[in-house]
Amino acid sequence: MLAAAILPTLILSPIPAHLTNPRYLYLPLLATAAGYAIAFDAILVAFANSRWARAIVWLALALFIFFNSATIGERIENRAGFTRQLRQQFRAIYQTHPTVAPGTYLYFLEMPLQTLDISGLMFLRYGANVTVNGIDQPRDAALQNHSAAFVYYYDEPGRFKEQAVQPNATVEVALPIQFENSIALEKIEIVNTTARRGEAFIAILHWRAAQRPARDYTLFAHLTTAAGASIAGADSQPQRGRAPTTTWRARQRVLDYLIIPIDADVPPGEYQVQIGWYDLQTMQRLARADASGDTILLGSFRVIE
Repeated sequence: MLAAAILPTLILSPIPAHLTNPRYLYLPLLATAAGYAIAFDAILVAFANSRWARAIVWLALALFIFFNSATIGERIENRAGFTRQLRQQFRAIYQTHPTVAPGTYLYFLEMPLQTLDISGLMFLRYGANVTVNGIDQPRDAALQNHSAAFVYYYDEPGRFKEQAVQPNATVEVALPIQFENSIALEKIEIVNTTARRGEAFIAILHWRAAQRPARDYTLFAHLTTAAGASIAGADSQPQRGRAPTTTWRARQRVLDYLIIPIDADVPPGEYQVQIGWYDLQTMQRLARADASGDTILLGSFRVIE
């Protein structure tokens, strides 16, 4: 019993973060199992001289195991069905990439599972050739540090859509840039500055607020011509509403992303991307603290055939 209690915990010792993973919730049951074993042994000892009493105890134990096993079996089957449905969402990725080259990097902006779980699924499919990261992780995306990288998000039908990371895609913006109400843009990770019609311009934004914002602000991202005419855009609260600004903690770094879909009727050419914040209730934009207006110009983006 002591060995059974110690051995399963050894794999957790080098990785403390895994203690919060649901797959290790069975560990507290070790104490429950030990308690049942001690109680059952005590009952058998108490009725050592009564054959019928011992038979009843064994029968009760058998019924207990049977009914609990049936319940566990049903729940395992339900869980397996749920898992199969989740795995169906990754079918498009598997079909597009039957195999991947060593060093391939997959980054998920939107996900049905935690990054750790998606990483496990991808490992089963591709082995050690693939590395997985996601927006739920506080670390940098590091998109440019890999030989082949792809970013995934949901399209309108709710299917995964893929955008390849453009090598050396960057924008020249002097950071940090502070907005009123203490919100500051500290870092930008650009996925691509060139896109075909039907694709999207994507960037990962690192924000930090000196204090918790009092209101939920909406981030706008506009693709505009040099004359300022808006061609495409996307407005959303951070992480498409999953991380509203009123939930930010003071000095906490928050990862957000912008996705600007390029429709089929967008003419090829050079454009600019402008981003900023506004209050949806009042439509009032947040001004920059440096008195340089209320937008950040990310630079030049190109739409091609």
